[in-house]
Amino acid sequence: MLATERERPELTSGFVGSDFTAGTPTVLIVGPDIGRCAAVGALLGDFAEVRITGTGDVAARHIVERRPDVLLVDGRAASADSDLHLAVTGDHARRGRPVVLDAGAPEQLSHHFRGIPWCETAFRRDVVGLAETVANLIPAQPSSGLRNGHVRRVIDFVARRYRDRLTVGTIAAETGLSSTYLSHLFKLRTGMTVRDYVTRVHVEVAKCLLRDRDDTLEIVAGKAGFADASHLSRVLRRRTGHTPARYRN
Repeated sequence: MLATERERPELTSGFVGSDFTAGTPTVLIVGPDIGRCAAVGALLGDFAEVRITGTGDVAARHIVERRPDVLLVDGRAASADSDLHLAVTGDHARRGRPVVLDAGAPEQLSHHFRGIPWCETAFRRDVVGLAETVANLIPAQPSSGLRNGHVRRVIDFVARRYRDRLTVGTIAAETGLSSTYLSHLFKLRTGMTVRDYVTRVHVEVAKCLLRDRDDTLEIVAGKAGFADASHLSRVLRRRTGHTPARYRN
């Protein structure tokens, strides 16, 4: 049973949520755009166990073996990948678990998805819109602060440019705000600093790459936006309590 509005604590992700009685809800996010997936995961991570993958066979295996509570799937990838398509329309659908399909237009989706119970299609939504859709299924209540236009632009910009050495100054220039005002606004609206959010996205990308690929730690660090392998290891241990080896499949 959900807590009342007064009982729900404010979480630093910008959402208000409550645990499932059986434990923390699990969310699997699947798609080829790792930055977009990681940006959504960074908003959901305070009240759900989030796993991100860009690989269809890894996602299909996870659906069957781990049985996540909610799926957020790139609809085009799921339509094209037979293993992932079967896992979503078969095992996950039979358990009556909700699916959110991220897609640009209806014609990009396989018609087989139309018969899935508890399936919601998210057309042309930004990162916050996708996170809100998933949060409402868990359920959790989106904070109104995330609906601020400047905040949404920052979050989408980080999703696109996470590989760069992003600073508050470069992000502020994208929004047309001063660094000082943006820092104040983002913290006020989300409960996070801009730097904290960027780091969350970097960590989610790194975890995904470590699970999905055999790249060296140095290569993963560069692709995820870290200075080097030592920087990645240090931040990952501080944020998650684990070394990079923990996330290798």
